[in-house]
Amino acid sequence: MLTREQECFIKKKAYVPEHIYPYVVSVSGAEPYFYEPFIVYEKKESLIIVGYPIDCDFREEIFCETLNQLKNKKKKKRILGILPKPLKGLKPKSSDHYYILQLENLVIDQKTKNMIKRAKKELVIETKNELTFDHIDLIERFISWKRFDEETSLIFRNLSTYVNNKNHVKVITARNAKGNLIAFDVVDTCGLDYAFYMFNVRSQSEYVPGTSDLLFEQIIRIAAEEGKKFVNLGLGINDGIRFFKKKWGGRPYLEYHLYEWWSQETLFYILMNRFLGE
Repeated sequence: MLTREQECFIKKKAYVPEHIYPYVVSVSGAEPYFYEPFIVYEKKESLIIVGYPIDCDFREEIFCETLNQLKNKKKKKRILGILPKPLKGLKPKSSDHYYILQLENLVIDQKTKNMIKRAKKELVIETKNELTFDHIDLIERFISWKRFDEETSLIFRNLSTYVNNKNHVKVITARNAKGNLIAFDVVDTCGLDYAFYMFNVRSQSEYVPGTSDLLFEQIIRIAAEEGKKFVNLGLGINDGIRFFKKKWGGRPYLEYHLYEWWSQETLFYILMNRFLGE
């Protein structure tokens, strides 16, 4: 568990979404610990090491030392690590970049302004600290439309546990003239210098062009009002998401490399099952 002092320190210094332990705990059920300078999330059979150090630079030797200590101490079947740099001699399971938006001197291009203006004619925006029944319904339809895997679907279905009644988490909702929910964004403002663009959920059938731009404009407004310097836009993920982030002025910020380690016993069973299944 985290001490109260650690909780305050981590929230203040957070610069990637995985530092936001209320989010990770809510969507995964994991227990957070602080193996300075790294946050570690523990579940029954697995560990996640967030290799983005709190308040210092990344050093591979420190990460590897922490990894080996946890391997020996915890004896987990599976350990995941996310890192800002690739490990020497090891190929990551996947790689990406976090994107960042600097709020100072931000300029919105005319095409994006036009999309926002169009969306404002049809939509009403509201901001609250909770997800309601219609948000939950839209999440289910969004999961079905996007055909998310089981792990990603579980994250979305646990969103209300993360969001509801937390002052630093805000739900920005767009509704049409009939009051129907068209889309919503989730933004977390727990960091001292950073706001975090966490989720965008939208309707497939009733979507209004410019809705995502209108919602994101509200995120920028909230971040600026709370004195943030940056918005962490999350990972690039795919061409469409990267395009949206770049058109708002987002740029690649930190590398993201995902690694996975299995215990020897678990790895043996995985290989045997693959062999027998061929």
